[in-house]
Amino acid sequence: MFAALAWQLSRASQRMRRLALTDELTGAPNRRSVLTLLPNVLNESGSRSAAALLLDIDHFKRINDTFGHATGDRVLQLLATQIRSALLPGEFFGRVGGEEFLIVLPLADLRSAHLRAENIRSRISSTDISGVAPELPALTASIGVAISRPGDSTRTILQRADAALYR
Repeated sequence: MFAALAWQLSRASQRMRRLALTDELTGAPNRRSVLTLLPNVLNESGSRSAAALLLDIDHFKRINDTFGHATGDRVLQLLATQIRSALLPGEFFGRVGGEEFLIVLPLADLRSAHLRAENIRSRISSTDISGVAPELPALTASIGVAISRPGDSTRTILQRADAALYR
């Protein structure tokens, strides 16, 4: 009986942890999860750089306002699937808010980060969204790229990625 209870408690604990670290809508790691991993990448990159890519769906508010939140939710799910499929081993991402996702590329320089960002942006723009709502315009995204610097913190690299996103 105690073994069964221990097993149930263990499963419940695993479920709670998964819920605490996962975005319920997209199944992607959530803000807490990705921001917990980012400092490790910054510390482990040593003299090599790492990249933070901040991705924002263009005109997402218009999608929600015109086609409804259920359609917006489906677009977010498709976007998360596209990002997940574009990642290389060691790279990770998470939904950090609304229609924003953070993609982390360990040991990436500026050139490779820009190439990865363009690959992801291209995948998103070629996503077939006709099954969501045939009248939806093509999906596009903007991506801000920031490369780590010695002494960077999560806050500083995200500020630079955010500034790059708006440029």
